[in-house]
Amino acid sequence: MILDSLDNAECYFDGDWWRDTVAFLRFTTPALADGEHLVRARQIVARVHTGQTTPRAQAMLESHRAHVDVHVVLEGEDSLIIWPASRLQIRTPYNQAQDVVFYDPPAEGGVPFTLRPGSFAVLFPQDAHMTQIAQGAPARIKKLVMKVAMELVSGQRRSK
Repeated sequence: MILDSLDNAECYFDGDWWRDTVAFLRFTTPALADGEHLVRARQIVARVHTGQTTPRAQAMLESHRAHVDVHVVLEGEDSLIIWPASRLQIRTPYNQAQDVVFYDPPAEGGVPFTLRPGSFAVLFPQDAHMTQIAQGAPARIKKLVMKVAMELVSGQRRSK
């Protein structure tokens, strides 16, 4: 998992896929329409959704295998909790068509954090995550999740 300000995004990866992803994020505003936006064919897709945060008891715990998620909040705040996927009990086996596996939420643990406009989180296949968790009353949120194909990401961490 990576959590940082968009101002520091160039620090993390080399490669055209990351430059394309960051360029899209930098020029995205809350006016971007909900739905799917193709950034690089089906290899980099931006999904925009306007909705409500939900109580933790209703949040789904999931991870992906074929894609890396890059989460960005356009309006509101997104409270997330991350767990190592390898330590979780699978609730619903991996669905290849939807690239998702669901887990039973553990009673404790996890790494909580809050995303606000101007920050981003990169979630890898090992990062099981609950998102859009309400902190108090449910609140409006507009969020963008970049779905980046793993074949673009593999072996692309920035060398020091």
